[in-house]
Amino acid sequence: CVPILFYDPIRNVIGVAHAGRNGTFLEISKQTVLRMKKEFEIDPADLRVLIGVSIGTCCYEVGEDIADIAVESFGKKYVDLRDKRFYLDLKELNKDQLMSVGVKEQNIELSNICTSCDLNYYSYRRDGVTGRFAGVMMLK
Repeated sequence: CVPILFYDPIRNVIGVAHAGRNGTFLEISKQTVLRMKKEFEIDPADLRVLIGVSIGTCCYEVGEDIADIAVESFGKKYVDLRDKRFYLDLKELNKDQLMSVGVKEQNIELSNICTSCDLNYYSYRRDGVTGRFAGVMMLK
């Protein structure tokens, strides 16, 4: 799953979204920005966003049915076909959803860490079991 952290230094507000595959397909990152705009009157251009560590396109294999949904809903850009297998890019899809509602590309930081490749992180896809982790965000 993809953790997404939002910070508006002008309005001094924060937000957090959990964008797994279903959340990404439901455009949770985009919906979070729109909700922050409504509730806190933020300007999406002011937001600083971190798309955190998660499984990468290198390892996030999906079935053809999921790949078809992604292509039909969002375009071919987010699905990589290698050796007759489909790999989905959730980080890039969330990034583009953020930009579609006015978040500036230069204000989006994308982690290049894949939790399946990097043994410092839990990965159910890699190990078949997993531990837990938490992210904490606060304003001072």
